[in-house]
Amino acid sequence: NTAGEARELYMQRLNMLMHGVLHNPTNPEVHLRLLEELHASARRGNTANEWQMLIEAAESMMQQVSDDAGRARARVYHAMGIGRLTSQRSETELAQGLDDLELALIALGADDLAWATKITGRLALIGKSEVVGRSQTTIEAARADLEKVVNRALEEVPNGPETAKAVLIHRLQGRSRNRSDETDAAVRAAADRLMALLAAGAESGLVYESATILELVPGDGTQRAATVLDRALTAEPGRHDLRLQLASLRFRAGDLPSTQEHANRVIEAPQLSVSLLAHHQFDLRRRAASLLGDVE
Repeated sequence: NTAGEARELYMQRLNMLMHGVLHNPTNPEVHLRLLEELHASARRGNTANEWQMLIEAAESMMQQVSDDAGRARARVYHAMGIGRLTSQRSETELAQGLDDLELALIALGADDLAWATKITGRLALIGKSEVVGRSQTTIEAARADLEKVVNRALEEVPNGPETAKAVLIHRLQGRSRNRSDETDAAVRAAADRLMALLAAGAESGLVYESATILELVPGDGTQRAATVLDRALTAEPGRHDLRLQLASLRFRAGDLPSTQEHANRVIEAPQLSVSLLAHHQFDLRRRAASLLGDVE
């Protein structure tokens, strides 16, 4: 009935998953259930605390599980979390996370999330190297190496939406450094690939991040983002977080009737049961009401 109760119920769910790890510390499946939930939560909230929780849970799995595939999956989540906390991590820590990720790729092979994490991790390390004042020669060498990683990732995981999203991030960053017909074409090609590979029923965090990045594509980014959100909502209308994202997108585009329609649907949606989305639903309603206030 209240935001506090929704949060308490969701925390109880997380605690149950954590207790499962405590009582079955060598079972990889128990660890993975917790990691997947924490990953979904971190994608949705994108706070330092949530990413830190993911890192710690991954470290726990790496220490307690002997199964090679399980440990490899934990290394992927660990490297991902470190890459998301660039400002709080040293250049050495970022590099070590990528070294661990190489071990994961040996075990996992053509794994979409692992290759995507390798690309974004390399981007994070390059950004950190720039901050600490590495030479331009060093930075350019790292960028050249990253281009090889991207090409290899596209060969290994040609149908991976996570990898396609990471490649688009890379292409957009390249365009920000050097705007040309060539970089614009590379961005559009990467955006086309992501849109083609992103299934309507893809996990909400992946859709949310993809739409956010697609909106940055020059020229038709807003329409691209709206397309993937519309597609996801047609497949599953109860994804209220994506509906609010679409309402905000429509507001920025000046489409006020569509903004009102989607914001009202978020506000009027019945309260969900215990889940990550139920935990955020009160905040989604508050933000939708604020958006309606801006329209009026």
